[in-house]
Amino acid sequence: MYDPDTVSTPKKTQYGKAVNVGKLCEDTIMKLDEVIYNKDQNVMIYKKEYLFNISTSDTPTGTHRVFIPLNTQGKKTIRMSQFPLVGGN
Repeated sequence: MYDPDTVSTPKKTQYGKAVNVGKLCEDTIMKLDEVIYNKDQNVMIYKKEYLFNISTSDTPTGTHRVFIPLNTQGKKTIRMSQFPLVGGN
């Protein structure tokens, strides 16, 4: 979610103001460029490159990552993580 009072940095990015994060997540998972299973952390990593900026002008990037943990933690809901990625793999 976009926060105009927060500056986006390469280590802490945020989505751009006009980005529909829910649709971006769905598109990344359903029309992915690559999926990786991280055995050590038991997590699926979905990768997608977009031809447009999904972040703010402070950290322009079209690289998106969605992490989905596969192990349950008791009765807790499994929470996925997603973010625009700047300068990484």
